[in-house]
Amino acid sequence: MKNVNWRIENINSPLILFSPNLPEKKEIKSKRFKIFMFAIVALIMFNGIDFVFWGK
Repeated sequence: MKNVNWRIENINSPLILFSPNLPEKKEIKSKRFKIFMFAIVALIMFNGIDFVFWGK
């Protein structure tokens, strides 16, 4: 799970670098976006596992 989180951080880091003067409200949206991305990645992972089991 740490690897997935690190990947999400990597996706977000360029956005933070290009817009350093973000207000705090956007920071909250960024955190929500990270949670949203994590949920999507987890869903894809679980679907992938399901697919492997169904394949067998």
